[in-house]
Amino acid sequence: FKAFTISNYKIPASPFFLFCLIVSINNNIEYLRLENISYWRLNLRGLLEGKKLKGLILSKIGLTENASLINESRNVYETIEYIDIQGVFLNHSIWHEIFQYTNSSKIILHFNNSDIEEIFINNLKKFEIQKNSVLYLEIKFNSSVLPKGFCNSLIHFKNLKTLKLDGYIIYEDTESLLYKAIYYMKELKCLVLCQNCRNKKPYIFLLQNPKIDCLDIQSTSNNNDAIMIEFFKLHKSMTRISIKDAKVSSLCLKEIFKQKNLIHLCLDIDILPPQVDQESLNFKSKNIHNLDLCNNTLKYIEGVDILSKLYRVHTLRISKCNPPPGYLSKLNKKCNSYLKILTYEYGILDFDDLNRIGKFENLLKLSLIGCKFSGCSFFDLLTSCKFFKTLKTINLLNSNIRMKDFQCMKRFTKLKRAGFSFTGFNLLTLKNSLASLQICKLKFHTMLEDSNYNEFCLYLNESNIYILRG
Repeated sequence: FKAFTISNYKIPASPFFLFCLIVSINNNIEYLRLENISYWRLNLRGLLEGKKLKGLILSKIGLTENASLINESRNVYETIEYIDIQGVFLNHSIWHEIFQYTNSSKIILHFNNSDIEEIFINNLKKFEIQKNSVLYLEIKFNSSVLPKGFCNSLIHFKNLKTLKLDGYIIYEDTESLLYKAIYYMKELKCLVLCQNCRNKKPYIFLLQNPKIDCLDIQSTSNNNDAIMIEFFKLHKSMTRISIKDAKVSSLCLKEIFKQKNLIHLCLDIDILPPQVDQESLNFKSKNIHNLDLCNNTLKYIEGVDILSKLYRVHTLRISKCNPPPGYLSKLNKKCNSYLKILTYEYGILDFDDLNRIGKFENLLKLSLIGCKFSGCSFFDLLTSCKFFKTLKTINLLNSNIRMKDFQCMKRFTKLKRAGFSFTGFNLLTLKNSLASLQICKLKFHTMLEDSNYNEFCLYLNESNIYILRG
């Protein structure tokens, strides 16, 4: 094997066993993952001795105060290509080694602590060496304000093809520095910017990055609309667009719909006045694989028959859009063998919708959270269902299902994860129905004062069913 993982090791009395386990790993492994090891601080230098790793993943572990990646032969930084560090306190030495010596092409950093973030930022801005080897950089901050030093340091990552920054706050006097850094990334193809406060200045730098074909923007303001319109006019070959928590104009929406090569489209938007003329919208991306429409988005495009134009959608999510009954029934029949994941939340389903859902031949995951059934029930899905042998996950939380609906679940022979609302059900009767299912995870809502609640939970534990209370 080429990869080795040790996770959730929580035996406080066995540090020697843990050490022996790790050092005994074959030196030919290429990827090592250590996660959720909470009791003991690990010495990375000793653990990595002799190994020529391509990838190192550290998540929620403790390290010795003098921890280091580099051993005497310095083989680690010569071979490592992929670094993923999440929720781990790294000292100055390791940050120095990562950014000064390693030739990693992909770096992922997730911070859950402001102190860890501060050490990282302070060390990054010390290194002015060009990081030409790094092609992918992903950083998830802990709602921290980006300092000028960090933005200046990004300039040294000129060969980046993917940049993802999430969970950050930035002030106006620093924004221009961030945009300047992105401007110099001429090879950039994928840009993800998800900040915790609404952006005020236009994304003018977008117009200077001709190779971008994947754009994911969250929390943007009205001031950016003109730039967005111009960007989509210049970039006709976008493959992925995601715009969330944003207000855009009808002209911007038109330019998005004109894109012909989209594979992924996610919209959670409001439209600025004047309202969009829906007859003028022409949706051209017929080969989309993932479509995600949220909140108010649908009301602006309800008159546009998008679903009938989709030929190969794999994942479809329509959430909190308040679609009318029968809306889902419009989905093109060519999607029957392609659709794998359907999320249709807080909508109203009629018989035509259920009949359409039943035609999906290879559905793996179905989520109908908060849905209401109009003139029908979930049981009616069975008359046309073709995914009895493929469905692995179903979520009907907060949906008005009946015992009759629940009892039919046994026909889904590969079902492993499920979510239901059991309020008003007889839990002992329910327990008998659960016995016919092969699920390993169950999320449910029920009335805690039910006299049989404890017995019901005991049964689930004895049946090795992992409980997730909704």
